[in-house]
Amino acid sequence: MLWGILCVGMAIYLPFIDELHSTNNLINWHNVFYLALLELLFLPMGIISFLAPLTSKIIISAEGIEYHNLSAIVKAHWSDMDIRFHQDVTGEVISARVSNPEIFPRAWTRFAPWNVRKGVAYNTKHHGIPVSQFGGFTPKKLIENIRHYLPQHDI
Repeated sequence: MLWGILCVGMAIYLPFIDELHSTNNLINWHNVFYLALLELLFLPMGIISFLAPLTSKIIISAEGIEYHNLSAIVKAHWSDMDIRFHQDVTGEVISARVSNPEIFPRAWTRFAPWNVRKGVAYNTKHHGIPVSQFGGFTPKKLIENIRHYLPQHDI
């Protein structure tokens, strides 16, 4: 979120730098070009940094785990998941790899120059659903909810 604030702030502030520090009224097209390039870089990164935390969530139910992120919604059934619990310096960590996820790309991704469905499928199979990043300051409740449904599915 802080990165988003910095990027959007820079995108708003950059056009005024030249006006604040210029001693003449001539337009320096070299600076205008670099300013436009920076605008094209900072503004999208800032918007994505704002939206990513707002769209990410995880839903745990009797059917499985539903993971929402910026690019897609991933539904994974308990029988298709390899879930492991292990201890880390931060506490108990959950690793949930999915062999056969249902992937529903978001509407904006049809304009993306890459195959979102293929990328999300690869990440969920090899890296897993980032379950441990959810739960906030009370990850024990998240772990209890997952363990509540696991014995029913013999995982």
